[in-house]
Amino acid sequence: MVITKIMTDEIEALIRPAMEWLNNNCHPCVRITIEPDRFTVSEHVCSVPILDYVSRRQTEIEIRYEIADGVVLDCQTDLIWQKNYTGPMPWDEAMAYPATLGPEWMLPTAHDLFGLVDLNRNAPASTFPGMPRKLFWSSSYTSGPSYAWYVNFDDGYVSGGNRANGNYVRCVRNGPKKVCSY
Repeated sequence: MVITKIMTDEIEALIRPAMEWLNNNCHPCVRITIEPDRFTVSEHVCSVPILDYVSRRQTEIEIRYEIADGVVLDCQTDLIWQKNYTGPMPWDEAMAYPATLGPEWMLPTAHDLFGLVDLNRNAPASTFPGMPRKLFWSSSYTSGPSYAWYVNFDDGYVSGGNRANGNYVRCVRNGPKKVCSY
């Protein structure tokens, strides 16, 4: 049996981890071919599991985030994120920016911001709705007096950067338990 599906960037990001699983767990005669616009699974041994995996991952992406009233609800962490981002701006301005939104808003910690990263994806390295391939400041600072942590959503890496550099900002606030509707 041969299954061929049209490939989009989102499907490719879902297929790559499944391909690793197939290569490690399936019969050696199973052949997976990924071309620029399609993927093909040959042999019947694992044709259903790969499609089940893709379907399950798509469902996980759809239910992690809910968009409501200009914010994005993170159903895994119960955090409420700004839907829109701003910047670029230096770190000192980024630290002051949340106060313009209200007292409950804050610049996310590196840990919270890294929680938006999906290591199975790149360009952008996140399933967060509308996440651009940009650098975002966190409120976490490094040991050096002029450096702070940021997350690169092109590749998912966390790095320390000079606070004078201009990076983007997406603020967060704590939500109630069970912030999502389901």
